Amino acid sequence: MAYLSSTLQNNHVFRNFSAKMLSKLTLIITVLLSSLTSFHTTIYAKDTNLNKARQLFSKGEVLYAENRVDLALRYYFAALDLFPSMSKVHYRIGVIYGPLRREYEKAIEFFHKSINCDFQDPNAYHGLGITYCMAGDEELGSKFLLRAGIVFLREGNIRTALSIYDVLIQIGEKHRAEELAKAIEKKDSSESLSLPTMRFPR
Repeated sequence: MAYLSSTLQNNHVFRNFSAKMLSKLTLIITVLLSSLTSFHTTIYAKDTNLNKARQLFSKGEVLYAENRVDLALRYYFAALDLFPSMSKVHYRIGVIYGPLRREYEKAIEFFHKSINCDFQDPNAYHGLGITYCMAGDEELGSKFLLRAGIVFLREGNIRTALSIYDVLIQIGEKHRAEELAKAIEKKDSSESLSLPTMRFPR
């Protein structure tokens, strides 16, 4: 009888323990499932916003090509409302405010935003450099032009790097022109290309 009583007590304790563990496990699983659902919902929302933003950007590009920049800007800003980290959109807005409208402060702001979204985009560095030069700060402009030239070289775009070299020479930034020239010559020799001889003004 004592054995039977002890067994019954143990079974009762086990059932209580099992019930508590089952309750905890159920709660943990429920929380995990809720988190996964929330995560997938967030990812889906981001993908949806990105697709819509790309469509708006494409429409803006068509308008930009037609020189309807005011309307293009509306589409660009609408794209950023949906997906703020689109480097190309920030870059295009910078081009409109900079070289086209000469609103340099706004242009510089958007070129920097473009770089923050994609620090490997040479176009953003190039646009920023040109804008600083147009605004009268050729020293700072040459810094970003040099950076653009280096990144273009990494992409294999030597011709554009050469055009940036020419700009650096024209604005009198000999030191940075020489630095870019060395990088171009190194790339040239490694790929056995025939490029024009670069001469530095004395």
